[in-house]
Amino acid sequence: MGICCPACGSTKVKKNGHIHNGKQNRRCKKCGRQFAENPRQKLISLEKREQIRNLLLERILEFLGCRYTYRHNAASDGGLDG
Repeated sequence: MGICCPACGSTKVKKNGHIHNGKQNRRCKKCGRQFAENPRQKLISLEKREQIRNLLLERILEFLGCRYTYRHNAASDGGLDG
């Protein structure tokens, strides 16, 4: 038994390069669907997701704080609009 298309079940598939992690990518000749054999989905834990969210918020607030400080100083010096 050969490789089957996950969308239509056809065994008429051809090699179609490689995906980002080096696995063989395939394309179904019948429906055109691209797929990798035995795909593995890497899930991010809730703890890691929360850590990423906090770091992004920290960076955004840091950036906005720098912008506010620059604009405030430039405006008080008369450098922004005049």
